[in-house]
Amino acid sequence: MKSSMTVMRKVLVKSIVTDELKRQLKMQMDNAMRNVTEILKNAEKQRKDITRPGTAGPAEQQALYSIDTEIGKLKRQLEELRQKQDEYAELKMGSEFMQGVVDSPCEMNVGDSFFERLSQAEIVLKDGEVVEIKNI
Repeated sequence: MKSSMTVMRKVLVKSIVTDELKRQLKMQMDNAMRNVTEILKNAEKQRKDITRPGTAGPAEQQALYSIDTEIGKLKRQLEELRQKQDEYAELKMGSEFMQGVVDSPCEMNVGDSFFERLSQAEIVLKDGEVVEIKNI
């Protein structure tokens, strides 16, 4: 009978806010906003091309509906990115910023407290370097 097993658990990744982190976050947001804006411009061009006089048949109406739906999604995405960019600009230096979640293997042995072993582990970074590991 096996007395141990490796299971996966979630690990929070947090970063200590520094000038470098804020610069990286701003660059990520700028790139994302630039990409979404470009896609939005292309969708608006497609819409304009379809709405030329004399081209409003059922297929075109369906295409317009799809493009309008996509344009709406892109505009909402741009707004969300702007809000995120504003939030990032307001981050306080030295505070912890939730950067993401990763999966990590965890060795489980007979007799271990299941919930303690799987409780939320954390990795804390500062400018990309691990400075603390919590709840191994």
